[in-house]
Amino acid sequence: MAAGQEQRRDPEAVLNALHHNVTGELLRLIDGFYSNIEDGLFELAYRTGDEGQRRRCFDLMRELRFRRTGLVKAFARSMDRYRGLWFDQDESLEADGATGQELDQLIMRMAERSCDSKSSISRRPRS
Repeated sequence: MAAGQEQRRDPEAVLNALHHNVTGELLRLIDGFYSNIEDGLFELAYRTGDEGQRRRCFDLMRELRFRRTGLVKAFARSMDRYRGLWFDQDESLEADGATGQELDQLIMRMAERSCDSKSSISRRPRS
């Protein structure tokens, strides 16, 4: 056998390299996802004739821009933190609730704003 064939690859190094590549690709996809949401909100704002709806779209765009970096970084940290689970049998997968809770709270605030604006529109007297 040749020396190169006898040399075995370290499984931890292979999985770490794979993890690095997958995490990078996921971060690229997440960035594209947020860009698509922003583009959709801008298109919605452009097409609507309702000034209140337009303002809400721009508010959501601002909120997304404000939180985007933190959400992406939190995702990357979570991916890195759980990388060791491939090799450590004693470590348990305990979800970090802070990232999920922050995202849930953001979604709830956006939904509440949307519901509040819809209910205030429906309460207006019809002309």
